[in-house]
Amino acid sequence: MRSAADQVLARHPDLNVIVAMAGIMKIEDWHRPDTFLQSAESIITTNVLGPIRLIAAFIEHLQEQPDATIITVSSGLAFAPLKVTPSYNASKAAIHMLTESVRLQLADSTVKLKELEPPAVRTDLLPGQQESDFAIPLDEFVDDVIHLLETEPDANEIQVERVKFLRYAEARGEYGKVVSILNAADPLETMRALEHLPGVLDVAIFGRGLHVMVDDVDSTSARMRQALAARSIAVESLERITPSMEDVFVALIEAEERRAA
Repeated sequence: MRSAADQVLARHPDLNVIVAMAGIMKIEDWHRPDTFLQSAESIITTNVLGPIRLIAAFIEHLQEQPDATIITVSSGLAFAPLKVTPSYNASKAAIHMLTESVRLQLADSTVKLKELEPPAVRTDLLPGQQESDFAIPLDEFVDDVIHLLETEPDANEIQVERVKFLRYAEARGEYGKVVSILNAADPLETMRALEHLPGVLDVAIFGRGLHVMVDDVDSTSARMRQALAARSIAVESLERITPSMEDVFVALIEAEERRAA
């Protein structure tokens, strides 16, 4: 990081803004350590230590500038948790509090801190999020953020309208309601209901739905509906899609590993 910062400053000695952004997001099941520990460690290292290391590499230079800004990137999930991504939620909550704290420390300097708080955006952060109707289109989000930076230059938090549902849930006295709405569909519960059914080769979360690979569509679809109905899990739709060769290869390997375990 130090070497990279030196190269940047050699090319741009007047640099006065950095965006301390890092984010990986993974679905986790905290019932057993083998299903979350490695993921949690990588998420905290990337999402929390990454921005901290970036700030450390530039903070002395920024304090020498007549006007400087650090922009951190948290998430709406820092304020209302998504059940299936505990470590991601925690990492972004840490970024929020880090920003609040460092802003207080640097109040005696020329460095300002701003926190960008995105809602769900159509990116590849999670499988299927790119196609999600729930997420805001990336171009629209970028345009909104640029507009806010231009029209509200003194705001400490950069918030597009869609994130305010999460950001101010507690202030509105609606925290429990918002968390319930956010987690109304539990993909982990659905996965557990399907993954051991006869005929199911693989189950993976894809956006707000699941991709299920089966050996026989007609018979397995009926078993899937029965298993979900038994757990009172509503099925919005079942759609047949053609898997790629990579999907088939990965699913067969994972199925064999489960049988061998």
